[in-house]
Amino acid sequence: MQQSVMWVGVLALAVLTDFAVGSPYDQLGLQMNATEADILTAYEQHFSTWPADTLYNQSEIKRIIQIEHAYQLLSNNLTRRDYDYFNIDDLEEDVLQAIQKYEGEAQRDDIQFPLWESRISGDKIVATAESLTYSNFGDLVMMSSQPWLIQIYSDVNPNSKRFASIWDKIEESLEGVVRVGRLELGELPLALILAERNWLNGYPFFRNGLPAIVAVMPSCQKLECLNRYYGEKTADAITDWVGTRLLKLPRIMYYSVKTLMADIIQKPGPHKVKVIAFSYSGERAAPYMRQAAKVYREYAVFAMVLWRESEGDFWRKEIGVETAPALVFIKDPDLKPVVHHGKLNSSKFLELMEMHKTYELPQLRSITARSLGCDASSYSLAGNETRIWYCVIVAGKQSSKLDQMRSALRGVQEQLKLGEDRESTSKIAIKAYQENRLRLAWLDGEIQKNFCYFYLNSESMFEACGPQNYEIENRPRVFLIRYLREVTEEKGEDEHKKWLPKTTWQRQSEEEMKFARQLVTKYNGSSEVAEIISWISNMVYQGDTEELPSFASPATASSEVAEVGVDKKDELQATPQRNPTEMSNFEKSVGMSDGLRRRNEPAQRSTVK
Repeated sequence: MQQSVMWVGVLALAVLTDFAVGSPYDQLGLQMNATEADILTAYEQHFSTWPADTLYNQSEIKRIIQIEHAYQLLSNNLTRRDYDYFNIDDLEEDVLQAIQKYEGEAQRDDIQFPLWESRISGDKIVATAESLTYSNFGDLVMMSSQPWLIQIYSDVNPNSKRFASIWDKIEESLEGVVRVGRLELGELPLALILAERNWLNGYPFFRNGLPAIVAVMPSCQKLECLNRYYGEKTADAITDWVGTRLLKLPRIMYYSVKTLMADIIQKPGPHKVKVIAFSYSGERAAPYMRQAAKVYREYAVFAMVLWRESEGDFWRKEIGVETAPALVFIKDPDLKPVVHHGKLNSSKFLELMEMHKTYELPQLRSITARSLGCDASSYSLAGNETRIWYCVIVAGKQSSKLDQMRSALRGVQEQLKLGEDRESTSKIAIKAYQENRLRLAWLDGEIQKNFCYFYLNSESMFEACGPQNYEIENRPRVFLIRYLREVTEEKGEDEHKKWLPKTTWQRQSEEEMKFARQLVTKYNGSSEVAEIISWISNMVYQGDTEELPSFASPATASSEVAEVGVDKKDELQATPQRNPTEMSNFEKSVGMSDGLRRRNEPAQRSTVK
């Protein structure tokens, strides 16, 4: 053990001795506290011993180059600062290459030096990233709720100057995901804190040279948990490190024409929007796009495509992409893809995502039910004071017939949005839509079969709901749900009564009051837009003006746990799905049978023209 310690000490001494012999100060015979005048005097004394017209051998040439290099390094205050505090000498390799060029004899004036002045200008590096200092680092970085990526650089460092444009590109890619800052070595107290320490002597240094890249995560309250980057200093490599290593974001893969159709267009299912980014360079997806893939995973599936001119005609014909860069959203069947050409930043990309995250005719799912107002456990989009509101839904199994009815209902939605038709057959529906009391949606009768069974509870429901069955004709069905929320007056309760145990009826009544009462009526007409709008107007008029029987039930879109894309966590928290053939306690208590619920339908259909 003692011998091992002794050999480590000998090795450390050898390293330090070699470092001391080769230092610029030792080359000039100076101490580290030497003044500018001392440095100039020592340099002139050395060169005075080497006349310009004399031939020098390889050993003497090496000495001349080392003296010239030592003087150039120490005569500049900034390069001397970088060397004194962090042992940074970016011309060390150039010096070795200059020495190797001279194998024979040469005169002093023929020797080419790796001059600092030809490599370094006095201009400061300009960048848009936040400049960090010792005084603002604590508030901006250590107390931040966002991750930080920090570049440590020097204004006189050649590599830092070349890296400036790359850093601007990195900042653009990380917009909205990670905050980006930069620290010049002139901020010595902070630079010394963020530097690494040599395990032999404790001196501060940067293992990968300048610029150095460090990341600070929000949970990091000590400098020991800094994340240091040692990889290739390119925008693509650094942003990928941030997205994968630090943020744990999903990757967005590249696809060919063949694999895109099989794995993206068809495989993920009909309930997700397809988001496809076309790239010229083949660079990996920016972190803000990868974060969107995580945030919008229930709404969309993402893919990257490398643009090749040989495939340009195919993309122009099939999707409408003229060139890269481009972003494409593939949504409803028979609907032209939405294409955005040109470069995108984070804010514009997120704006487009929010605009196109759902179909034009949205699918009724657990994540969309409340935003559509089609949830009996919630309220109307018109406000909590609204008593009556409606949802029109087309349900069916995946087929061309369902696509046709979805297209028809989308046409109805567009007409209601425009609100231009003021005929008596449509004005009631238009008014209800504009008041946010009417919304339209679709659901997958195969994947969302429980929800479909509940509302289309009849002998013919298997035409639209349940697994594909080639013995039963696929027939999508359009139905309307009227929601009615009872108005209750809150009465003060006697102090001595509120502690009494509640009866079964009281508990059941309180539970039922959490849900809006519902009435379902089905449409048996054609797929003509005008006819559907006329039927909706008729149903809304009757629902608003007539006292109609309805039922209260916890069966809502948010209780549908069989649909694709719902996490296991959501399944555990979902409201239990009632068997459609069973009556709720409320229905039993008022004597409403399942047959009566279905008998409401002919009365509604009799009014359809």
